[in-house]
Amino acid sequence: QLLTALSNHGLIPIEAVGKTFDPYRHEALMAVASDEIPEGEVMEEFRRGYMLHTRVQRASQVVVSHRATIEEVSKELNDKDTTDEAE
Repeated sequence: QLLTALSNHGLIPIEAVGKTFDPYRHEALMAVASDEIPEGEVMEEFRRGYMLHTRVQRASQVVVSHRATIEEVSKELNDKDTTDEAE
């Protein structure tokens, strides 16, 4: 009921998941390497953000995708090799 009343006065939720990261509307809490999701796209929303008309009242707290660096891929492969050798 409260959200309905507030939306009648112009409060709207900020769409985040699947959208390109916008630093004016989103607060990045983490960046996660992903080959499936384009770099800079919001993967997950921890806390919903809201706008009142055209002003951000609270930014969405989100997880953003990024491309894995060579160091990250190398570390992942080394960790996998170490795990395989231990078994």
